Amino acid sequence: MVQSISGRNVMGKQQVPLWVRGTAFVREYLSFITLAVLFVWSLFGWPSPDTATGATKTIINLLDLAVPLAVIWLVVTAFMRTASFHYLRYLGGVLYDIVLLIVTFQLACRFLVQIQGVINDIIDGAIESPELAISTVVSVYLVIFLCRLCIGKSKVQSMSVAYGRPTAPIHRTEASLMLTAVHECGHALVYALQNTHPEIMRMGLAQESRGNELRLGYMESNVALDGRATRDQLYWRMLLALGGSAAELAVYGKQYEGALEDMRTWQEQAGRYLQNGFGQVLMCDDGHDVSLRHNIAAFNALHAEQVAIVNRFMRDNVTLLTEMATELRHLGALDKQAITSFLGRVSISVDVPTFVITG
Repeated sequence: MVQSISGRNVMGKQQVPLWVRGTAFVREYLSFITLAVLFVWSLFGWPSPDTATGATKTIINLLDLAVPLAVIWLVVTAFMRTASFHYLRYLGGVLYDIVLLIVTFQLACRFLVQIQGVINDIIDGAIESPELAISTVVSVYLVIFLCRLCIGKSKVQSMSVAYGRPTAPIHRTEASLMLTAVHECGHALVYALQNTHPEIMRMGLAQESRGNELRLGYMESNVALDGRATRDQLYWRMLLALGGSAAELAVYGKQYEGALEDMRTWQEQAGRYLQNGFGQVLMCDDGHDVSLRHNIAAFNALHAEQVAIVNRFMRDNVTLLTEMATELRHLGALDKQAITSFLGRVSISVDVPTFVITG
């Protein structure tokens, strides 16, 4: 502890390099300084906006009319963005924005006067030949559209590569297939805790995957996970969701595959279980810290209780679990008859509850 504190003190005494401190102002206000330098240079190098003629003069007059409106907009929007009003800070920010706006408008006007010959020729030509002007505008928009379309397609292709979704499938390794088999068999063994088995049961493995495809295997049945449910049904559904990760822990000593969908299912069933008053009573979600902490503690206590149960169940049946996963890996899929033959050999200790499931 003493070493870590002294280490922080030593770090705190380090000095910022002189060149960093000397250029801090320039780096922070680089855009403003650049505009100011350009503005000063334009005062001597570019003609005044008063010398504008023809269509360019009309454009500059419109810009002059827009400056007061832009100033009003800046004042209002700066006031609306201020969460805690500080007079000097607000005034300084508005003044900075107004100066930046005026400098930008003056630069734009002087630049337009500098190229007013080209602008006037283009506008005069458009007035003399409207059809040619319309054709030019349409052609420009068409070119922009095609460019954006090509850029959009290249972005989609790059995103496909970045997110790991190649067109060719990726063949899975033996270790990956066996890991998924263990996970899915863990879900299947939880069906042994019911007093009855569903009419439809099947499980299988995906021999190949495409990028970030999440479904590497499946354990399917016609057991509904929504609608009206009893206490036993809700509790069993939560154990079912935790079965895959518990099986990995029993066989490999730790969890390898992610269980995102399983945890979403568990959270949904746990919420219904607690809201029905079967566990700790949930407090109303009134936004207070006390209620939030109480509800989080209720969910965590229920999760810890069920993890202990399902881990004990998988440890007691780890030999059967490994045998079932090996069979699934060898065949690639198991039907109801094969699954129920394994479920009939499950060992259930007194610490693991069983459930009466009614229709």
